[in-house]
Amino acid sequence: MEAMGETGSHHSSLNFPVEEPHPVAVSLPATPRRVRSPAESQMRVKMEREPSDFCWGDLHEDHLLRIMVCVLGPLVKKEHFLSNGIIIKHHHLEPTFLNNFADLAVLPQVCRRWRDIVKRSPPLWNCVNIDPTALGVPSESRSWQKLFQWLGPHSQNFRVLRMSDAEACRDPTRDQLKLGALCTLAHSVRVLHLDRCFHPSVGGHLVNVLGEFRNLTQLQVANINPDFIAKIKCLRRLSELKILEIQGSEDYWDRSWPMLSLSPNVLPSKLETLSLSNIKVLAQPSETMKFRYLSTLEVIYTLWYGDFVKAITRITGLKHLSVRDCDRAIDDDDDGSVDNEIPGEREHWREFQKLDQLESLDLTNLYCGNFTERLGKDLSGVSHLTALTSLKLCPEDIASLTPCVVGEGLSVLTQLRELHLVNFGMRDVPKEVYRLPLLEELSLAGNNLSRLPSEVPASSKTLKSIRLDINCFDEIPMELMYWENLTKVSLARNPLKFSKSLDFLADMRSLEDVILGQGHGVEVFPTGGTPLVERLCRDLKLETISAFHWGGLCTAIKLKKRTLRLLM
Repeated sequence: MEAMGETGSHHSSLNFPVEEPHPVAVSLPATPRRVRSPAESQMRVKMEREPSDFCWGDLHEDHLLRIMVCVLGPLVKKEHFLSNGIIIKHHHLEPTFLNNFADLAVLPQVCRRWRDIVKRSPPLWNCVNIDPTALGVPSESRSWQKLFQWLGPHSQNFRVLRMSDAEACRDPTRDQLKLGALCTLAHSVRVLHLDRCFHPSVGGHLVNVLGEFRNLTQLQVANINPDFIAKIKCLRRLSELKILEIQGSEDYWDRSWPMLSLSPNVLPSKLETLSLSNIKVLAQPSETMKFRYLSTLEVIYTLWYGDFVKAITRITGLKHLSVRDCDRAIDDDDDGSVDNEIPGEREHWREFQKLDQLESLDLTNLYCGNFTERLGKDLSGVSHLTALTSLKLCPEDIASLTPCVVGEGLSVLTQLRELHLVNFGMRDVPKEVYRLPLLEELSLAGNNLSRLPSEVPASSKTLKSIRLDINCFDEIPMELMYWENLTKVSLARNPLKFSKSLDFLADMRSLEDVILGQGHGVEVFPTGGTPLVERLCRDLKLETISAFHWGGLCTAIKLKKRTLRLLM
């Protein structure tokens, strides 16, 4: 299989299905169409005329191999959690999780022919997922040794390797086995994902081994320790590395932890995507400006030292910036106070203007941190980022922001397709939001909204999803009808009463999901009793939900909108 190109895609003779499309994805294109032999044509006619006589042994080897590939797939990205509950799902990394790789140990047991196909078919071994739980591998070292003996004959075919071990503990013998296995793969693997498969104490040895993977294009390493950071310069030898994720261990807050310097003198200079989480980061503008190829930067749950805004805005080719639940991104004064003067705040946004290629910006402090607040109360300076197609803003502390200036900078961002203004405490939807003509996804969750504007929005034909969770709506707003192609509405945790007619829901032709969520505060009126509720759920093909005021809600459905799902 060829090495990954500029887009990070892999190539082989078969297709591994991928769960969802992404800008960057592992893609194995299909084999060119082959002309059927006369024998195959006769077999096809026989299968059509006599389907009851068909058996697996009649399948041509190419067809059987394709079925086996589908059994092992799909190749997906798995979201995971940091120690404090922060959810991470990387949109700019390639998928590495092959759902059913364990079935590769079962397929050879069907018959001798299948065993031979598995042994001599490299595409089945291109994407490997070593998960001891799924593979039924006990924790003792000799079991891991047997696992590597089984994989060994096919190691030259490995291209994507994910290795995890939920029970990774201090076991020198087992860690040495894993390190030894990695050493044998240094020339074949292109994408490597080490998901907490080593005890942190081997960090220094691990980074030395990784420095020998000269053909690596994507590397993801979790649960690293200070020794890994101290020797991370070894990764500079990876001249082909384009995508890098580094995730620290739970104790990274310890003052003894070294800081990762964001510099080409420490990290590979040709990185295009960099994701950092659970670590301390030190960045200087004079160093970050040397990352000439970096287009995507994710910074999640980190302590940042240095002038964040000036350091980031020196990466002039940046297209995607995500800063989530970070602290110290904009330094405090010596006395711990924060400068909230408007001139200083606007200066930060003027610096951001240098990122003239920035397409997506995510500044989120949902669980912790204070980055968004440090940018200031006046967010109108976002208007400088005229190339944005995605903007997500979520401060942690509602009281620290002034709602009246939230939307003022949005009117010129006419290319926006995704907009999240979460946790701002707004009582009214900013008029600028209704003037954006290309919006496809809108989230106004975590505010104090009780109504929507009674005017037709500019996005009436483009918007497909709207989130109004955690607001003050007591009825599902009729103004939703203005969006003609709306497919998904979420109103979780609103004090809904359903006292008014909701017939308009049944008339929204594109609407598929109405999500009220858990703990939405709806008033309970079991007028028909539980049996009636269960029958209505069955007749309407709805999720089973508790009894509530069906009088208003069910008239909205009218039994004619059978494709609409109500999710509680």
